[in-house]
Amino acid sequence: GRIPYDLRILLPGQSDRLAYDLGLLDTDVSFEETKRAARVNDLADLYRDSPDFSTLIRR
Repeated sequence: GRIPYDLRILLPGQSDRLAYDLGLLDTDVSFEETKRAARVNDLADLYRDSPDFSTLIRR
C-alpha cells in the first residue's frame, strides 16, 4: 500500500505519530508507551564508540 499524503511526512518530528496513526507501529499500547519503549538515549551514550553499537542498543 501507499502512505497517504500528510504534512507529517514533511515534518520528521511528527513521523513517529503518523506511523502509529497508520498502524505501522504496535497500537496495542498507547502512543506514549510505544515512544517511551523506543528510546535508546542512555544505551546510545553508553555504547557510542562500540563497533557493535547497532546490536547493543537493540538488546
